[in-house]
Amino acid sequence: MFFARAITVLGTLLSSGSAGAAEIKPSTNPACVLALSGEIMRGDYSKFLAAAAAAYPGADEVRVSSSADTICLDSPGGDLTEGVSFARHFYSRGVGTVIDDGAECYSACAIMFMMGTAQGSEVSFVNRRLHVRGTLGFHRPYLNITTSGDIDVRTLAIAYDQAYQSALDLISMGNEMSPWTAVPMMRSDLIQQMLSHVGDDMFLIDTVDRVSRFGIETFGYELPVGLDRESAFYACENALQWKVGLTTEDITYTAEVADMFGDPRVEVIDHSDEMPAFHVTGLASGYADESCVIFREKGVIKGCGVDEYTDTTLGLGTCDGSDFHEKAEVLPLLAVLNPATRLASLASKYSAAKGETEAEGMRCIVREGGIIVDSEICQSEALPSSDDEKAYRFVWPSGAKTVVVIGPDGFKLNGAPASAREPGEYGTCFTSSQTGRDFCVKPISRRAPAAAL
Repeated sequence: MFFARAITVLGTLLSSGSAGAAEIKPSTNPACVLALSGEIMRGDYSKFLAAAAAAYPGADEVRVSSSADTICLDSPGGDLTEGVSFARHFYSRGVGTVIDDGAECYSACAIMFMMGTAQGSEVSFVNRRLHVRGTLGFHRPYLNITTSGDIDVRTLAIAYDQAYQSALDLISMGNEMSPWTAVPMMRSDLIQQMLSHVGDDMFLIDTVDRVSRFGIETFGYELPVGLDRESAFYACENALQWKVGLTTEDITYTAEVADMFGDPRVEVIDHSDEMPAFHVTGLASGYADESCVIFREKGVIKGCGVDEYTDTTLGLGTCDGSDFHEKAEVLPLLAVLNPATRLASLASKYSAAKGETEAEGMRCIVREGGIIVDSEICQSEALPSSDDEKAYRFVWPSGAKTVVVIGPDGFKLNGAPASAREPGEYGTCFTSSQTGRDFCVKPISRRAPAAAL
């Protein structure tokens, strides 16, 4: 009898108080294939497995990763043991997680979200996306015992041991490495914050600082393409700080911060590219060095530098005007903003089409033998070119790039001669003479540059 009571007690782990099991069904949102909503209860993972078997093709010899296998989450949490089963599956089998505009994901749901990945034989990466008007919150696992009667000591001991084991599984799972990196899926300071917040006191991922430190991709806004002294300053301070922890002090760029005892804290050191490069002297610089070179190159922010106080480097470390191109690394998208910036404010300040990540609003499609083998939202940009030749680069979520060149002698796809077809169901398509595959680009917003093709 006490075993049955123990199961009843365990079933209240991370309970949100809502009734009924989660609903798992095909999504009507183009951002994901499946959608999960409601409280997570025992049996929901089995329901998910059945739905996933029908909805997710996974990676194979044609689809190099499972990046298209995604699930939208909108849940107050629920059973921790069940949530851990979801999360482990997302990580090992490659299921991407999405919290869309207005959706909420707390406690067990938040753990599931953090374990979103894409897996494949050649391409694997973290695949978790949070709309800036979505809500993501963490708190400590707990036992919510609702019975008014006495609980048998052995029953409580079993429940406690199981709760402890689930928490241990959670920490162990969070320490799994992000694909192809030495960075854990859940950093230790996120786990610390989660275990420090109890009940309704949620640790919310609601600022630029928190979302970037914990490696969460965001969407629902469009940042300006420029780079100035203020954004270069933030990029340096943020990129160095996020390698070691959250920002603990106000680093707002003011006139007093910009002026360093009569010298500028941020100086232009190079004008040779499309935008200037800036040398930034960090706030901590003094007895030891804290400095960076920050620049924008082909649509992304890059930087190199060092913080000798924390023994932290950007790229290959200390750099100057002669070598910053060779030493730099790509920085997080939001590094150019004040870390205290609220995520929700980005949607109104830097508006973008609902549900789309990119200003260009493109969908990249690969077809082979008339069959779609990959279809993902991608970033696109025009590359420097001449009047006679136009070049466009399309960046997939994995970081892979496809380059289309249109010139007087015809078309090229990733350097190989290609043929083109008029726009149709799949957008504008180019067929590679090297692979025989079609690469198609299809606009998904009014500002998509596909018409220029």
